[in-house]
Amino acid sequence: MKHPCRQVVVVRHVVAVIVMAVALLVGVMACTSPPPSIRSAVLCRDLTDDGEPVGVVDAFQPMDTFCLSLEMSGPPRDAEVTTTWFFRDRYLRHLPEPVARGEGGSLGFQLTQGYPWDMGDYRVEVFVAGERVETLHFRVSPPEDAIPSRVNSAVVASRLDEEGRAVDPRTAFSPSDSIRCVVGADLGVYSKIEVQWYAGERLLQHSHQTSASSNVENGYYDFPLDTGERLALGEYRADVYVDGLLGQSLLFRIEETTDQDPIIGLVAFAEAVDEGGQPVCPRIVFPPGTMAVYAVYEFSGMQNGVECQEVWLLNGEEEVSESYQWAEGAQGQSWAKLGSREELSPGDYELQIYVEGKLLRRGHFSVEAGGLAGLLFSDDFSDLESGWGEISVEAGSSAYGTGIFCVRVDNAEWVVWSTAGQEFDDFVVEADAWQASGPGDASYGILVRYEDSDHFYRFDVGGDQQYSVSKSMPEEWVDIVDWAESLAILPNRGVNHIRVRCQGSEMSLYINGEHLVTVEDDSFSEGDIGLFGATFDEGGAVLCFDNVKVWRLTD
Repeated sequence: MKHPCRQVVVVRHVVAVIVMAVALLVGVMACTSPPPSIRSAVLCRDLTDDGEPVGVVDAFQPMDTFCLSLEMSGPPRDAEVTTTWFFRDRYLRHLPEPVARGEGGSLGFQLTQGYPWDMGDYRVEVFVAGERVETLHFRVSPPEDAIPSRVNSAVVASRLDEEGRAVDPRTAFSPSDSIRCVVGADLGVYSKIEVQWYAGERLLQHSHQTSASSNVENGYYDFPLDTGERLALGEYRADVYVDGLLGQSLLFRIEETTDQDPIIGLVAFAEAVDEGGQPVCPRIVFPPGTMAVYAVYEFSGMQNGVECQEVWLLNGEEEVSESYQWAEGAQGQSWAKLGSREELSPGDYELQIYVEGKLLRRGHFSVEAGGLAGLLFSDDFSDLESGWGEISVEAGSSAYGTGIFCVRVDNAEWVVWSTAGQEFDDFVVEADAWQASGPGDASYGILVRYEDSDHFYRFDVGGDQQYSVSKSMPEEWVDIVDWAESLAILPNRGVNHIRVRCQGSEMSLYINGEHLVTVEDDSFSEGDIGLFGATFDEGGAVLCFDNVKVWRLTD
């Protein structure tokens, strides 16, 4: 049983007031001097205080700092020389100021991040007075002690054995089958496996898994296909990449046929469905803040490929309509879902189910008033100065990435977090979060009502499909909900959408639109929000976040 750890590294929001002394230079210039030119440009391991290169290179390793040294024809004016950095064709960062200057005209630039660089081709473009004058190409290569990374096997299957290997690899599946790509690979330090799923040429899902801080030989990696939608009949493909290079491309089909007559049974509306598709907490009146409603029904006499339509109405007006080809087989039980990442509007709802244009079933439910009133705060981390603290200490670090924010926890049994410098009382906060690398029992999540380092609530999510709720009190963690399992959590390196609703003393946790738990505690009534990563038996975890939003609740 895991327990939240006590040791912490806190990143506080600090508003710095910088007092600058400006010196006025008075002189008469006979003519306007032209901008300086670049005599030489080299990439290097490090820089002197004067911006001179130390250890000229054309390749770096994943945890290196990128250093660029420029020798200019004369001392440049402020902000006259800038650099822009790219990974392949993806923008990384613009550096408007050097970190080191020499009296003779040398300039030094540095680019770093708190988690490993992807391996592959990079470039840096140098601008003088707004004009690009130099482009340097370089690579990030595996560490010297890394074994060669390669795909040994890749199959599409439905089930795994106890060692994580595929039990029934095949090329044809029914719509009710679970589908996963199982990759056997040797992975060197910091190598990355990626799987991209396609329906025809349409990208369905992208996922990745990075090796830990050591070499892995003959490892097996599981990539489930989970789009949240019914898979239509047709041709599909899974492309497997290692460090950006295509290793294998796997083709498979979704197919099923039957001959029977259509009947749709009575509809049960519920907050969720369990692993067997049974309704959880069925009801016809749902509380304010409900994010999703499931409609569960039995069917018989259906035939795969027939045209079906689900129409959801709110107060008599069409809200959502979905047309699709039936792919659930002839007889059984199925479910439909309304909602995902936004709270359902209050009012009276009706579900209409059509088969071949004929209305076969109606169902009704309602959502009570009292939901979201407006967006209070959002951050997609495209602004590198949006206010989240960046640190680098022995126990861990936090840093902006390319449109994401990541924390690295190097020590075992440790927590690293960063707060936003905001204050909220009743609100809903949501974020996309995932584990980029490290041990499988690490966790990540959202802090709410953060007063200081000893007073806040913590909502944990783990790649082992576990979650918990706790609060920080002086010198101890207090369990509110002990670790529990939920299949709503995407395992391994899957991206999970976390949502926490705080209203008075009541707080609710949602994962990927599924309500997991509601708790009551009145220890803290307002405060900041935060993002965190935690380790338990092993350190070396990198946890990343994106698309943070905070919504105001109505009275």
